Amino acid sequence: MVKPLVDCLLDKVSKIRQQAEEVIVEVMSMTGFEPFSRVAKDLKTAVQQQVRPILEKAKSKCGSGPTTNIEETKTAPITKAAATA
Repeated sequence: MVKPLVDCLLDKVSKIRQQAEEVIVEVMSMTGFEPFSRVAKDLKTAVQQQVRPILEKAKSKCGSGPTTNIEETKTAPITKAAATA
């Protein structure tokens, strides 16, 4: 889901780029910055220079994202406090 969103930042239609930025803020608040950073690293240097500032702006809008990795939460054991909640 992250790669297509980053690709939308490069669309020639400005409305699509704006909406992609809004969606990225929402997704980044759930996933954190790292998945977007990994996708950006795979882009050509010129494209990276275009996308990085947009991703940094989104990062500042949503905060630092989750403190734990999503994969960790899937495999983390359920604690007694969490089970009773």
